Amino acid sequence: MDEREVEERCEEVTWEGALKIVQARKQEIEYLRDALGARGVLRNPDLSNDVRAFLVWVLDSFPDLDIHLLAMARRREPSEEGHEALTKAMRDLL
Repeated sequence: MDEREVEERCEEVTWEGALKIVQARKQEIEYLRDALGARGVLRNPDLSNDVRAFLVWVLDSFPDLDIHLLAMARRREPSEEGHEALTKAMRDLL
């Protein structure tokens, strides 16, 4: 999903759902970073510049996008429990 699709999905879920989405993204980014690094994909001269730029953008978007998503969820969350959990998740990403 692109950034806007992720934002829209987070707008539709509870704070617990937002935490799950961010955790899933974290796992995906870690897996992608490990896989690309282990195979030297980004150093492959046959990789097109567009694909390389996209992959670098995806890797570099973490954790900024995720902190943004958690902050959006926190702004609309009325419960203290949700505020605390979202704040902790944001700190954990730093």
